[in-house]
Amino acid sequence: MNRVRTQVYLEQEQHRHLQEEAQALNVPMTELLRRIIADHMHGPRPAPSHEAFMSIVGLGASGEKAIAEEHDRYLAAEIADEHLR
Repeated sequence: MNRVRTQVYLEQEQHRHLQEEAQALNVPMTELLRRIIADHMHGPRPAPSHEAFMSIVGLGASGEKAIAEEHDRYLAAEIADEHLR
């Protein structure tokens, strides 16, 4: 594994907390930091913002008025057409 040396300045409280946790886990503080970073990188992502959700509103606008009521019929017709090709 290729590693890159990195220098990080921590608040005293952060440093003390990391030291205590590393001791409790019986690992070096650098290993604990690598684990924390790996968890962050592969962990859950923050929920999309309201603006992100709202940006999709109207993406499928076609100008047709009956889409909401007739969407099943339209989809069935499209699938049938595609199946017959």
